[in-house]
Amino acid sequence: MSLTPHFVERARSSLERLSCWWRCWGRSTDVNVLSQLILEAESNLVQSIKEFGVIQGKLEALNHDFLKLNHERDALQKSFETLQISHTDLKQEHVAQSQVLNEERVASQIVQVNLKKLSQEFIILTELKDEIQQSFDRLYISHTDLKQEHEAQSLVLQNERAGFIVMQTSHIFLKDILSAQDDYLPKHQNFQRLFYDDFMAFANSENFFDREADAVLQLQAVSDEVRLLSRFPVFREKTIVAIAGGFSSGKSSLLTSFFDDKSLVRLPIGIEPVTAIPTYIVSGERSVITGFAAHGGTVAISSELYAKMGHKFVESLGFDLRRILPFVALETQWTDQLDHLCFIDTPGYNPPSIGITASDSTATVEALQQADAVLWVIALDANGEISHSDIEYLTAHLPLTPLGIVINKADLRPLTQVMEVMKQIGDTLDTLGIEYIGISAYSSVEKRELAFEKASLQEMLQIWNVPSLRKDRLIADVKQVFDSYRDAFLHEIEHRKGLATIVKDQLLDLHELGIFDEEIQESNADDTNKYETSESIENVNPIPTLGSLLKDKLDTKSPIEIKEKRSVRAQKVRQDLSQRLNDMNGRTDLLILNELLDTATHIEEAMTEVLNDEW
Repeated sequence: MSLTPHFVERARSSLERLSCWWRCWGRSTDVNVLSQLILEAESNLVQSIKEFGVIQGKLEALNHDFLKLNHERDALQKSFETLQISHTDLKQEHVAQSQVLNEERVASQIVQVNLKKLSQEFIILTELKDEIQQSFDRLYISHTDLKQEHEAQSLVLQNERAGFIVMQTSHIFLKDILSAQDDYLPKHQNFQRLFYDDFMAFANSENFFDREADAVLQLQAVSDEVRLLSRFPVFREKTIVAIAGGFSSGKSSLLTSFFDDKSLVRLPIGIEPVTAIPTYIVSGERSVITGFAAHGGTVAISSELYAKMGHKFVESLGFDLRRILPFVALETQWTDQLDHLCFIDTPGYNPPSIGITASDSTATVEALQQADAVLWVIALDANGEISHSDIEYLTAHLPLTPLGIVINKADLRPLTQVMEVMKQIGDTLDTLGIEYIGISAYSSVEKRELAFEKASLQEMLQIWNVPSLRKDRLIADVKQVFDSYRDAFLHEIEHRKGLATIVKDQLLDLHELGIFDEEIQESNADDTNKYETSESIENVNPIPTLGSLLKDKLDTKSPIEIKEKRSVRAQKVRQDLSQRLNDMNGRTDLLILNELLDTATHIEEAMTEVLNDEW
């Protein structure tokens, strides 16, 4: 194809040379025809060349497609060969599967036979399963019952083990208390001798003082404090603040909130009556708990044991622990500087009237009689008000003791309600004339004060946080007891003198009226002064028939029968007076009262001398 253009060019060149010759020869027409033919041939040639190019392109495409088809044919050939092989394999496999299928058909028939047998066995097994399920249910119920019984017995065993541990601990604790060696504390022993021997004999010999139980409790409190101060000198200059209130009001939790976080001691706390033993608590560098045995001597108490010494622990002993362990002393770290304070954690003043807690009120009274100040705790989780029994108790036992009110558990209510309760309590106390330093709304859990009225809790504690000579306070308590006796005796003396004067006047009036005959008048004249000695002076006025005698005497117009009746009545009066005079024992009550006054003064002086001696 590449020579064709060249060939046309050569033909054109040859035609041009030939046309020169042919024109010379006169053959121009032939030259033109030939030129035209050459041009057409050239045009056809160009067209043919183009068509040839197209045909050549198609040919090349066809060659490419041919090659591709050859490749595909080769691939199909290979696939065909592979398929033939697969076909052969499948054919062989089909034959094998046909054999297997035949075998499976035979096996299926066998399975069908076996299935029928299995169906029958399944029915039997289903019935057996139901029976087994019923047995299982019964066993499960039995197992559950046994499990519950096991758990109950495990709990009982656990409780018995715990009870045994508590019993063992209690036994060791009681053994330590009962075997504690008596501390040689001369001051306390001398005071105890005066209290139990002299004072108790004195108290049993008189029956004129109607508040003798309070006096005994007050002197018992003095005796306990003498023992405490003799054993622990650190208490001698402390101001005693009693933490008091109803049971479960939060007294122990309030005190525990004062403890430093490093302190290992925790007071018994709970929703039931907890505090069983009055506890004296002071600030110290380390935690020390000491129990005071009733017979003398002390015993160390671990913080773990002390935390359990609530009413449940005491009730588990079967008797009142206070009979052998009347009080406990505790030293521990404080969060604030309260070096001059000694707190008393007291039982609730209003315990149930049965069981071990029945004596809590007595223990609380004894503790309050030692107090220089009182924090009265009211729980806000109850009605949040000061109860009528609280008011009666404050009025009866704390008439002159500085008083602060703490509303504990104040975090349980919104602050607005706390403020209302605080104002209501303040108004109640003001109305009843009960003086108080301040009212504090406090949270023992959060260890902070939420609100206060008049004075905060910290301000109240700082007011009391000053040294106090306990010796002077004890002497004042002893003096107060015997002043009460003296006042009662002097009042009785004046009362009896007044009654004697009345009797004398009545006898003179009867004498002037001539009620008695000469024998009676003579007897009255001799024994007039003896009326001061009769235990029945108060009963002279209601002498039988005396009013009738006077009436008959004044009635001058009474008949003979009335005069005879009057004579009989006069004889009866004379016999009554004679009998009463004969009942006298020869010692006048006035002399007895004067002797009791002397005895009381002697015991008071002896107790004061013991307290004034060198500690």
